[in-house]
Formats: sequence, structure tokens, C-alpha cells
Amino acid sequence: MDETLKLFGNTGDVVWAVDANQKIVLWNEAAEACLGYSAEEVLGRSCYEFLRGNSDKSERICKCNCQYVIESKNNINLPGSRNLRVRHVKGHKVHLNASTLITPLDQKGKRPFHILHICRPLTLESAQHNQLHIHLLGPVQVFREDGELVSGALWKRIKVRALLAYLTLNRDSFIHREQLLDILWPEQPYASALQNLNSTVYRLRRSLEPNLKRGTDSRYVLYQNGSYALNNQSPHWLDVDALEKYLQQARQTQNLQKALQAYQKGIALFRGDYLADLTNTNVWSAGESLRLQEMYLSALEELAALYEKQHHDQEAEDLYLKILSHDPYRESAHRQLMQLAIRRGERATAVARYHQLADTLLDELNVLPSPQTRAIFKIANSPN
Repeated sequence: MDETLKLFGNTGDVVWAVDANQKIVLWNEAAEACLGYSAEEVLGRSCYEFLRGNSDKSERICKCNCQYVIESKNNINLPGSRNLRVRHVKGHKVHLNASTLITPLDQKGKRPFHILHICRPLTLESAQHNQLHIHLLGPVQVFREDGELVSGALWKRIKVRALLAYLTLNRDSFIHREQLLDILWPEQPYASALQNLNSTVYRLRRSLEPNLKRGTDSRYVLYQNGSYALNNQSPHWLDVDALEKYLQQARQTQNLQKALQAYQKGIALFRGDYLADLTNTNVWSAGESLRLQEMYLSALEELAALYEKQHHDQEAEDLYLKILSHDPYRESAHRQLMQLAIRRGERATAVARYHQLADTLLDELNVLPSPQTRAIFKIANSPN
């Protein structure tokens, strides 16, 4: 596989790549989780055969002689990000926002022709226009009202994204500039920090509203008596709020299918760790990051338990393994994997997992497995 493609294999975004014949050559784990197709099922197939993507206006996009392939071959600039509705393996449509790029030239000046589709799942709310969409799970991302991803030289500045994140997290109140200076430029002299704040506000406003003529006309970043705020009167959507709402819905409904759908929608919002590109700033909070990661892992466990109730053990096992890829010490996930192995009659697998866990806990944390885990081990290790 081309080295550039390999870089996208483990990203939290949904990514697939096609060659000049529209054959899929990359299908990452996030694509498997989002659309339900395994890499083995899709590699080598034509993307339009099963994705059947439509625009928001129900125009067919995924088809033979794809416009992306034709325009790329002719060196025509590819369109910016756009919203798609793509077919899930179970038949329903999944809303995605897709950006497209071509793999870069190699050192010899020859380019293997690959087109990458980099997508993020959209909830029903975020698939709608006419509001700002702010994503703080993973690297900070913002989509304008028309669905266009905020990008460009101004947005690439880390303090611009940090200011947007801080105003978003405190969106119920105005933040005095003195507090912003302490958060964003704590080591700088006052005059220099104030100049940086003014420049950063300018860059943020024009990142969100490229055609803005005057800063005071901004619909999003307000100024009042030395303080700044994100305008709550201008509609915006936040992934953290949506995640909590979906998980609340999933836990409260008595309808199994509605619970599954709510869990899946919420989990899809978790593109990566909280403020993943701002961890070296004072905006990032270790406590909030841990809270949101625990919320995500608990949701994965709860969804896996629902799959077990439906006797979809493979789906449940995949989720428990995903949990352990984030938290290898999570005993509850290890216990469930042991119990799944016992149900399959694979007691040796359950015993091996226990010993692996016990060794890890002893070596890394100097603790023993819990009584609950040891009880399952005894069942697995007992004579048939």
C-alpha cells in the first residue's frame, strides 16, 4: 500500500480511498464501524456498487465515471467538503460530511493515482444547514452554515482554535479580556498579549465569516465592555452536547432499536480525544478529557451489552476490544470477553485472557484482578 494511504489507516475519521478505476484500495476501521462493511468485503470493489451516495438534494453522486476521478485526472480542482448520504450495510442511509484529496507526488515525481475520501459522520442536526457546527471531540473542527469546513491560514493558528474552544466552553457568559490574556498568553507582557488577543479575535471572526467587513458585524464573536462571548442568539450545534443528549436518550428509552440507534449516533461523534490539538494550551482540561473518555467507553460497554442481548456476540466482542484499545486495564471489558469465550466453549481463550490481564495489572499497577474477574476465571478453569 502507498505510504500516504497508510497514514490514514488509524485516523478517527471515516476514510476510504479509490484508484483510477474506482476500486477501493483503503477502508479504515472508522469506515468499518460507521458503515458496517468490513475491509475484506469492500477492498477491490467499485465504490459505487454499494455506497450509492446521494447529495442532500437526493442527486446521485456515487456512480460509474465519478466526477471526482474525472476531474482529478484532468487536474481540475476538486470540490470542497460536501454532505453525502451513503448506504449502510443494513440498508439505511448514513449522513457524512466528505472532503476529498489526491495522494501527493512521491520523491520521483510520480503519483500513484488515489483519491481519498475523508469523512465525519453527521447527526440529523448537523446534517442540517443554517447553523454553525462546532466539534471539540478530536481536533477542533468547525463547519459554517453552508456545510463548508473552516480552514485556511488564519484557522491554522493554534490560538485561534483555542479562543474559539474557550468561548464555546463558556458560551453562556461574556469572558473579560483579562481572563483571556491569562489563559492564552500567561507569560507575555500585558501590551503584547493584548495585541495578540486583538489579532486572534480578528482571525477567528474572519475564519468563521470570510466575507465579514467589520469586526463589530460578526454574528458569532461578540464584544461588550471589554469582554468577548460566543453569540448564543446565533444558532450553533456542539458535538459534546449532542453526545450527552444521545446517550441520555439511549439510556431512557425502552425501545431496543431506538436505544441502539441513539448509542450508535452518540459514539460516532467521538472522533478522538477532547481538544486533541489543544492539549498543550490552558484551554484543555485533563479532568474534562477523562470525563468525556469515560462517557465514551461506558457508552461502548452499554452498546455491547445490548448487542449481547440480541445474541450479536461478534459485534459485542468488537466493541469490547475497541474499549481495551483505549483502556487496556478496564477489567469489565476483559470479563465480558472472558464470558463470551466461555459461551462459545473456548475456555482456554478465557483462561489465557485472564492470565494476560493478571500479568498486566501486576506489572503495571501492582494489583490483582478483582474478585468478580477471578470468579469468572474459576468458571473458565474448572473441569467441564
